Amino acid sequence: MGRRGHPAATRVERFPARHEVVRADHRRPDAPNGTFTHWVLFDIRASPDGLPTGSRSDAVGKSGRNSGGAQAYMGPCPPSGTHRYVFRLFALDVPSLGLEAGASRQQVEDAVAAHTLGTAELLGRYARKR
Repeated sequence: MGRRGHPAATRVERFPARHEVVRADHRRPDAPNGTFTHWVLFDIRASPDGLPTGSRSDAVGKSGRNSGGAQAYMGPCPPSGTHRYVFRLFALDVPSLGLEAGASRQQVEDAVAAHTLGTAELLGRYARKR
């Protein structure tokens, strides 16, 4: 996967039975200047079988802005050492958050707060080869 490539497809099972939509993000809490958001994706239509996949974020949901200001996924690229990367999923009870593409992570988190049915988190570690 390249720097701008999307993460590999992840199989997600056992969503809450009445979920409507999913929200996902990918962040790095070990960034030198505080948490760096690599990806914000929301209004993802999921089924009981799992999440949709696609080569572009807008093919599966709406993209929010990452910490670089882009509406895109930014792959891991720590400046030095090993960093933690956290992928989070939220099952929601509404069909849409009512936000436009390009929303900030904070705007999405604020919209999600009252609608979360369940969450999942995956922590990975990554270091660049020199």
